[in-house]
Amino acid sequence: MKFKFDSNQDFQLIPIKSVVRLFEGQPPLRELPLLLGEYGTFGNNLNISKEKIYDNLQNIQKDNNIPFELRDDSMDFSIEMETGTGKTYTYLRTIFELNKHYGWTKFIIIVPSISIKEGILKSIDIVSEHFENLYSDVVSNGYEYDSKKPNKLKNFGRDTNINIMIMTLHSFNKETNVIKQNGLDGFEDTPISYIQKTKPIVILDEPQNMESDLSKKSILELNPLFTLRYSGTHKNYYNLLYRLSPFESYQRGLVKKIEVVSMKEDYDYNKPHIRVVEIDKDKTKRFYTKVECFVKKSSGEISTEIITLKQNDSLDRKTKNRIYEGYKVVNISTSTNQIEFSNHKSFMLGQEDGSSKRELQRLQIEKTIRLHFEKQKEFFDKGLNIKVLSLFFIDKVDNYVNDGWIKEEFEKLFEDIKKDYDFFKDKDSSKVHNGYFSKKVNKKSGVVTYKDELKNNQSDRELEKEVYNLIMRDKEKLLSFEEDTSFIFSHSTLREGWDNPNIFQITTLNETVSEIKKRQEIGRGLRLCVNNEGDRIFDKKINVLSVVSNESYETFVSNLQSEYENEFFNDNKITPDNGNKKRKIIRVKTKIIDSPEFRELWKRISTKTRYKINFNSQDLIDKSIFKINELEINRIVYKIDTFNINMSEEKGITGTLTDVGDLETSGYIGFLPDLVEELKKETGLTRNTIKEILKGIDDFLLEDFTLNPQDFIYQVSTTINNEKRNFLLDGLEYEELKNENGEIQYYEQSLFTDLTKIPENKIVDIDKIEDLEDIEEKKKKSVYDSVVIDSSNEEDFTKEFLNNPNIKLFVKLPNKFFVPTPIGNYNPDWGYVKEEKDPITKKLKDTLYLVGETKTSKDEFDLRGKEWFKIECSKKHFKLLPDCDYKLLSKVNEV
Repeated sequence: MKFKFDSNQDFQLIPIKSVVRLFEGQPPLRELPLLLGEYGTFGNNLNISKEKIYDNLQNIQKDNNIPFELRDDSMDFSIEMETGTGKTYTYLRTIFELNKHYGWTKFIIIVPSISIKEGILKSIDIVSEHFENLYSDVVSNGYEYDSKKPNKLKNFGRDTNINIMIMTLHSFNKETNVIKQNGLDGFEDTPISYIQKTKPIVILDEPQNMESDLSKKSILELNPLFTLRYSGTHKNYYNLLYRLSPFESYQRGLVKKIEVVSMKEDYDYNKPHIRVVEIDKDKTKRFYTKVECFVKKSSGEISTEIITLKQNDSLDRKTKNRIYEGYKVVNISTSTNQIEFSNHKSFMLGQEDGSSKRELQRLQIEKTIRLHFEKQKEFFDKGLNIKVLSLFFIDKVDNYVNDGWIKEEFEKLFEDIKKDYDFFKDKDSSKVHNGYFSKKVNKKSGVVTYKDELKNNQSDRELEKEVYNLIMRDKEKLLSFEEDTSFIFSHSTLREGWDNPNIFQITTLNETVSEIKKRQEIGRGLRLCVNNEGDRIFDKKINVLSVVSNESYETFVSNLQSEYENEFFNDNKITPDNGNKKRKIIRVKTKIIDSPEFRELWKRISTKTRYKINFNSQDLIDKSIFKINELEINRIVYKIDTFNINMSEEKGITGTLTDVGDLETSGYIGFLPDLVEELKKETGLTRNTIKEILKGIDDFLLEDFTLNPQDFIYQVSTTINNEKRNFLLDGLEYEELKNENGEIQYYEQSLFTDLTKIPENKIVDIDKIEDLEDIEEKKKKSVYDSVVIDSSNEEDFTKEFLNNPNIKLFVKLPNKFFVPTPIGNYNPDWGYVKEEKDPITKKLKDTLYLVGETKTSKDEFDLRGKEWFKIECSKKHFKLLPDCDYKLLSKVNEV
């Protein structure tokens, strides 16, 4: 078969003509002398001013309806075309048009990866006959730069015909590259100097991957006449000339329609669910993470949503959902792609709590095979000779190579399903799939590394070469029915620059989150399909891409919509915040610290204590067993929903539900965790105590562990922890802490010192409170000249303390002032002195010395479990101190 091309498609002609128009006023080649340059080179020359080019740019932007002008003073120009609309064809034909109009002959295409390079070389090959018909009198040479043959650069420099050289960025971006070496045989200078003398027109394919300072510097070293930047997902725009948006492409039928098959575990909203979707830095260079979790609405309804968390954010507060007690973010790492919570639970990027990942992946593979078979049968029934291909993105290479479980599961499922489909029933399951993965070769040992898999034998290398040629170079053979391969597996190598028009299913098998963005994922299959004659098929009913996703439809669409919004005119004129937040020193007021009022307050609240616990461990075991035997462990159920996707500039991305299905699994697929060890980690009890509890659990309930181990561990550990908490509180006693001489120990007033490096957003500056009267008088109430707060709630209480005439003094208690509890130290919020007056006579009735804890709610179910427990412990601590009261406050009027 041969691919066929239509030379009259306006969405390709407009960007081609736009680039040509950019240089209107440049004399044609016939009006210019052919100048021989240094080293015998013939190069490109520009004979019009930048001002003229920028005038042309403004007219082009107006004609192409660019919403606003993105203008800089560079000679870089951006063209945005949605993946699958012929971006490579467009810039290759642009080369011929620039030669036709202005006689330019030296072009370099720079790519960020081998796969993109191979895709371009293949495109040059299959489009050559088409261009020969369009430009019959033009001689052109298209080839890749080979560092082992630097002498070819002389031909590039000296040839007078069109030369199109494809280079990977890494072949010239280091001083150690061959292209920058002096003293090579036959070279008067460095090989790169032959390029520099020609002033090449540089074309960047996927320039968003070449935005580093080193990349920009290296590209400029080529001495380009100007640079053209082509992508469907620009990171930055440079003098944008043309934009074919994904929405327009979709509406005009220039790419396939999308169908999302969402496959997710049907979650139990009574247990925490966390899936890490993204880990990154924002414009202020603060780390953040996006997690999928259960959010509680004001109506009480719970929904699965993606929220953003930063350092010290509490997940229960962000979600208004008490099941996330103790999930406070304490570490976000982009180097390890991991986040950690204060309860010592950590999650890798893409990891989620409580899902049966392998079973979900198996269901995805099965669904993809069935969709593939049905699609191929549909085409044959309609008399269409269109070969169907499916693409899988997998999480780990060793899950596929060398008989990894994905390969074994695929072949098993293929054999089971093929019996019902005539075309496939005689196919060998081992011959219908192939995988291509990025690799590294050790030059000394010859060892080939596939991510985390090794190969080093002749037969494997020959097989790899065969697979590489089939997937990367021989697109026509792959589309032929004579070739059995129709299922392709990749990790990340095929994420950009590679596509195939007959990809009809794309499936993401990820234990960790895909390295590939949604737009890159679906871009591999967006191109309109072709039949076995090479004819493009434009029927919208035929061109449907099924994305078998391991996330909810809502999450898929949200991520895709976000990518479209973020990448649409990401204006590089916006100046990012450098992240240097102003910080302040807060001074302690010695006069207040030394005042009789403060000394009296401190004397009453500063007693140190210790605790002891009295309870019978056998009672805890018995009570836990009783409660556990009342549990009902949920079976794992998967929801399989299918949505047709619609896109528009006005409404964004929407979908229509077309098919609904639930599947209850008969058991857990994968390795069962160590039950005793997991319960030990979750409860803090000894292995022996856990074993005693497990011995008392009913046999039928223990069997449920094999059906859904995560739910079993969660429910059992939660039950034990609840009982443990009750036993601890019931048996908890505080006593005054004494030294070896029997003297009671107190916290020293020296805890109050100047506070440094406090972020401004954490400070309530008393001088700046607008509704405060007699500021100087009221400042005497506070130990510090400003108050450090952790929430807007605490800010409200600060203002109440200042405005309330009955409050004579207050202090935000220092971190080193704490109440010891069985689950960690507890730092109350406030100490304050209140005068209570007789409501009738208005005379002073009493002076109260109080410790206050301010929360938005007093309800145990609204407070995090650990927080509630520590508060209950504090109540017992302060009961031991008869001269002060401890109050839990949720509203300012309770002061």
